[in-house]
Amino acid sequence: MLEELVRIALTEDVSATRLAILRQIALIINKFLPARNTHLASDILWRPGRGLLSADNLSESSVRVIFWIARALILRLINTDKILDQLLKLLNHPSYGSVSARGFSLLLAPDEVLTKENGVTIRLLAKQKVFNICATSIPPLFRSADPTAKPNYLIALSGLLRYVSSDVLMSEIEILLPLLLQSVELEDAEVKLATIETLTVIAHENPKAVEGHISSLIGRLLKAATEPHRNIPVSHPIPIPRVCLDGCSSWFPFIESSVCLAPLSTHLPRQSEGQRAPAVRESGDKGSDGRAGRSEAGRAKGSGGLSVEVVGFG
Repeated sequence: MLEELVRIALTEDVSATRLAILRQIALIINKFLPARNTHLASDILWRPGRGLLSADNLSESSVRVIFWIARALILRLINTDKILDQLLKLLNHPSYGSVSARGFSLLLAPDEVLTKENGVTIRLLAKQKVFNICATSIPPLFRSADPTAKPNYLIALSGLLRYVSSDVLMSEIEILLPLLLQSVELEDAEVKLATIETLTVIAHENPKAVEGHISSLIGRLLKAATEPHRNIPVSHPIPIPRVCLDGCSSWFPFIESSVCLAPLSTHLPRQSEGQRAPAVRESGDKGSDGRAGRSEAGRAKGSGGLSVEVVGFG
């Protein structure tokens, strides 16, 4: 039955039908396969010469199936290290690296079918293990990757960060922050929006981690505000340039205003004599909610600060 569903999923052209089949595959693997038979799912991925991960069998459709099978097994913490190692290798694939990058958001995303209420096994440490492995593996892989494949690693990282808590994120912030800064420059609007919101949460939770990069970050955001974008989420009502500019201003409550003003002033026109500079609220001042320097983005602790809607990877 499992093999037949995989065959149908590989050839189905209607996206809604294909997504339903992929969910069914994941549900069977996660909920109904006994531990002694989980090799039946692994064989679909690694069977010599016939596995979906073999070079001859890779396609956009097979990548989708691979990630849904991987998700079902990872939630049970079965072969997690081996599976993630193979998925990360796909990011450097010249033809399917891009679609593979999108698949990483699936690994930790909530799903209306794959829930504990439906009897699905979701191990307590599954999310954290996925994040820890990927957070330590992606930076060195990014540095050694082909230049055309580098955006794939940034997109994959952004997809993971949407579904981890700020506490987990902070544990790896030193190695991830340089990649987040580069993600701001991607043309993909969805990734850029997620990155800006993540950086805002970081600025609230750990201002010192951001202060050393603020000059570079503000310059990138102001540049991004004037560039064209693709993949703009339909559900996002705010224009991308406005989000970039809001990103610059949103850090004032969290970081000493002088740290932000220095790089920002180099991008602003000089004031004519007699003009008064607009007042900037100091980081110690209370906001409208009565708490010192805390904005709406800062209250997003626990959600990673990301509100970008993710379309099902099906």
